[in-house]
Amino acid sequence: LVGQAEALLGNRASALEHYQRSLDWTTKIRFRPEVALTRLAMAELLLDRALTTNPTPTETEEGLAHLDFATKEFEAMKMAPALARATNLRATLASL
Repeated sequence: LVGQAEALLGNRASALEHYQRSLDWTTKIRFRPEVALTRLAMAELLLDRALTTNPTPTETEEGLAHLDFATKEFEAMKMAPALARATNLRATLASL
């Protein structure tokens, strides 16, 4: 939630830092749904530049890796709303 708040405030670096902390923690305790949701949030933040400006290749590559991971996890866990969010992001990127 803190990462989302920072992202909404436009504090991109701080948001990524909070997301990374969340990812580390949820991976450590093996909380699979939250790992996938955090990786989707990171993908959205990293790929936002692809939708608005010129992203760095590293940001795009990292964002797509997070998106691919999250999409597979959402499919496996049957998390339909989150899967729809990930699929919509992928479709938006494909239309660029």
